[in-house]
Amino acid sequence: MSAQEKDIAAQALGQAGALSRQCGLRFDRVVERLLSQLRAFADLHAPSGETLLVCVTAPLRQPAGIIEELKTRIIALLGSQGADEARFVCTHGNGVRLRRIRHGDPTAAKLIGFVHNSSAAPEDLLDQAEGRLRAGAAGTAVQGADG
Repeated sequence: MSAQEKDIAAQALGQAGALSRQCGLRFDRVVERLLSQLRAFADLHAPSGETLLVCVTAPLRQPAGIIEELKTRIIALLGSQGADEARFVCTHGNGVRLRRIRHGDPTAAKLIGFVHNSSAAPEDLLDQAEGRLRAGAAGTAVQGADG
C-alpha cells in the first residue's frame, strides 16, 4: 500500500471512528502484489490528471485472473467519454468498485487501491480518496496561478 493510500485510509478510518480491522482493510503480500501490478498498468495507460480508485473485496481467490480482468475494465473505463464515472463489477468471486476521477493534478497517483473484507462498505474510502484528490488538484491550481 502506498503512503498516499495509507494516509487516505487512516483519515477515513479516523473520521468514521473505526479501527482498521473493523473496516477490514487487507495488507498482505497478495494484496500488495495485486495493487502494485494495477498501479504499474495505470501508470502506463491513465492520462495525466486522472486517477483510478479501486476497491476489491477479499479474499482474493484468483489474483492473477482479477488483475487481467481489471486491466480490461480499466482500459474500457479510460476509453469512455463521460465525466467522472463509477462502476461495480464482479470478477472471480470478488466485488470490485472502480472510479475514474478527472482532477487535473499531474502529480497525483494514477491508481489508488484498497482491498477490504466483504462485510465492509468501501464508499467512505472511495469518497475520502476522491475528496483528497480534488483538494490536491485545487491546491495545485492555486499554486500554479500564484507562481
